[in-house]
Parts: sequence; structure tokens; C-alpha cells
Amino acid sequence: MTEVGYFAAAITFSSLIFQLALAMTAGLSARFARLREAGELERMGNTYQRALRWMALLLFPVSFGGAAVIQEILPMVFGDEFRPAVATASVLIALAFAQCLVSLPLSMMLAHERDKTVMIMNAVSAAVLLVLNLAIIPSFSGFGAAWVKSIVAFAGFSWALWYCQTRLGLVPGIRSLFGLAASAGTCAGVAWLVLVEVQGLPGLLSAIAAGALIYLLGIRLTGAMLPDDVDSLRTTLRKILPAAMVKPAIWIVSQLAVRRV
Repeated sequence: MTEVGYFAAAITFSSLIFQLALAMTAGLSARFARLREAGELERMGNTYQRALRWMALLLFPVSFGGAAVIQEILPMVFGDEFRPAVATASVLIALAFAQCLVSLPLSMMLAHERDKTVMIMNAVSAAVLLVLNLAIIPSFSGFGAAWVKSIVAFAGFSWALWYCQTRLGLVPGIRSLFGLAASAGTCAGVAWLVLVEVQGLPGLLSAIAAGALIYLLGIRLTGAMLPDDVDSLRTTLRKILPAAMVKPAIWIVSQLAVRRV
């Protein structure tokens, strides 16, 4: 029962990330379907790429950075007696992005009326998950279950991206995704190093601030975000932020993209 409690505490944080992703992707299947019915295939492909970049822009640092700082967050929320759940939570959070981002290629497959393929994929994933859990949990408990869940989710995401590219002709924009992943990975590494030196709430706040700064710098250096993305972000920020915050926020966002040659 103790292991069940640890796993329940660990999966809480990755579930929050998943709920955030669901809210962000609501309605995408319908939008993709409308674009396909209208014959706007180029626009549909561009929308698919942009949706992946925008989702990854948020989910990669939340997943990688979250895995780095969960060592402080989990005991703060559940108490120090749940510290043994940190390793399990780190695995679940680090690969939570895969469970979230897979909704985009699946939405595109549904828009192309590949319902049967999606159903088969989900059935195979569920079967593999069940078999591996039965084989691994008796020996490795919740930590093993976390790895099984994460690896199956990552495999499903990779397959869905491959299917959309090879069968539907929809390129995901791998260069941008790798740039965002590298930036988020560096952000997580910096956050972890800060927590090694400074523990508790001061260390957590410092780790988040340092990680965010490194992430923004990494996006700039890797060219992961396109100028058009930044233009859209600027427009969105003008609509949602208080007037006093618009100018500094737009300046920060404007530093994210460089012109590719």
C-alpha cells in the first residue's frame, strides 16, 4: 500500500500537465478537418507545425524542468515522508510531454478519417502497457510502472509523428522540436545544479528563475522559434496583458527568434 501511495503522489503532477495540454488542444481536430475539407492543405500543414512548436514551447520546459525541481516541490506538497516518490515522479514528469503532444498527430489522423488506425494504435498501446506492467511491477514497483508508462507514451508519440509524415505528408518540423528540447534540457540541468547548492524554497525559486533565463537563451541560440511565431505571440500578449506589462513582455518575446538563412 505504501508503494501505491507513492505512485499516486508521483502521478499527480504529470496528470496536471496532461490536463493543461487537453485545454490547449481542445478543438484542434475540428479545425484540421475544416482545413482539409476546404482543400487548404498547405495551411493545414503549417497549422500542424505551429501547433507542435507552440505546445512544445510550453511542455518541454514544464516536463524537463519539472522533473529537475520536483525533488523540492513534492515534499513541500505532500510532506517529507513522500520523498521516496521523487524518483518515480521525475520519470513521469520528464516524459509527460509525449503523452500530451501525441494528441496533435492523432487529431490530424482523425481529420484525415484514419479512425481505424487511431483505434488500433490505442489498443496496441493499452495491450503493451498491460503486459509490461504485469511483468515489471512485481520486481520494480511504482518506479518500474513509471518507466513503462513513459516509454509506451513516447513510443506512441514517435509512431504518430512518423505516420503523419510518411502517410499524410505532414512534416512536424523536427529542427524546431529538437531545438526546443535541447533548450529545455539545458534549462533542467541548470535548475538541478542550483538545487544542489541551495535547498528549500529559496533554492526552488532560484532554480526556476535561472532555468527560465537559460531556456529563453537556448531558444534564441538554436533558432527553434520562427519569426512568424514571435509575431503571433506579440499580438496575443497585447490582447491579454495589462498595459504596464506589455512593453517588457514584448521585448522579451522579440529576443526569441532569429531569421534563418
